[in-house]
This record gives sequence, C-alpha cells and structure tokens, in this order.
Amino acid sequence: MPALQHFAIRSLFLVACVILASCQKAELRYSASLDRAALMLLAFPTWQANGPGLVQQVDLSATANDKHNTQPPATRAEITPIYVVRLDETHAALLTNTRAIAEDNQRPYTCHMCPGFVGAYFFEHDANGWRMTARQDAATQSGVEGDIGTTSIAKLSDGHYALASEWGSCWQGYPLVAWHSSVGQQ
Repeated sequence: MPALQHFAIRSLFLVACVILASCQKAELRYSASLDRAALMLLAFPTWQANGPGLVQQVDLSATANDKHNTQPPATRAEITPIYVVRLDETHAALLTNTRAIAEDNQRPYTCHMCPGFVGAYFFEHDANGWRMTARQDAATQSGVEGDIGTTSIAKLSDGHYALASEWGSCWQGYPLVAWHSSVGQQ
C-alpha cells in the first residue's frame, strides 16, 4: 500500500474515532438521597458549600423580560440550596437562592434594584436513584440588594407547592411592600 494511501486511511480512522467520541451521550449521574448537597452536585458538579465552588455559571436570561433584570445569558453567581420539596414518591424539586456576582467578580450584586434569583431543579427517582430531569437557573426573581427575602414553602394540593418570598424596603419614602411568587411542578 502506498504511503499516501496508508496515511489517508489512518487519518480517516482517527477523524472517525474523534467524531464517535464526541457523539457519545453524557453519563447520567444519580444521587442515592434527596440530600441538598448531593442534589446540588447533580446540577453543578463542581459546587461546594463554601469557597470558590459556591460560585457557578448559570443562565439568568429567563427573567430578562423584567425591566430590572439586565443579566447576560451566562452569569457567575453564588448558588445556595434553600429547599428540597418531595412532590410525590418519584419526583422532587430543589430550590436555590442565586445571587449574581458583580462585575468585579468578587461579591454578589447589592444594589437597590438588584433582586435575588430563585433556581428550580427537578429530579426523578428510578432504580438507580435520583437524577435531574429539568432545570431553571432563574425560575423567578425577588427582593432587593441581591437578597430574595424571607421564604417559605406552602402545600397547595397533592404534588403542588408554592414558594412564598416576602421582602420590603422603606428607602426613598416608599412604603413597605411584599411580593409573592409561585414555583410549581412542571
């Protein structure tokens, strides 16, 4: 076989291997429990409760229609789990407090018009454990100074829950206001 033909066949084989390797599905990851930290690692594989792993890349553009949200699609943010809600025997949701990082890449935004974001991550249980099935890095936004406010979970009916968020301010002569949001099952 001529050297050029041999080189062409080896090159074609190498290209085919690279294409096949890049087309393989990502490995599904599972959690044995509904532990907040374990579920956070399914949504954010490099997440840590403290230190640099607390900051993750998220997409906050879902709330961009709000006149106060000017976040680009890819934003660095501090992500903290706040609730794990078991919707039924095989479905659960993890809600997070997401605080966008300021341009200096050091601290979360703390301006008067800077809300906090609520992330919602959905999980399903099968024989292998809990796996993430859907994500919303910015399901809604609430609050001021980058803080979503005081939150609670309310059961509306079987499999349906709501996140309540209350916050307020008295700056510049404005009266105390409260805001409520609902994040339900998909």
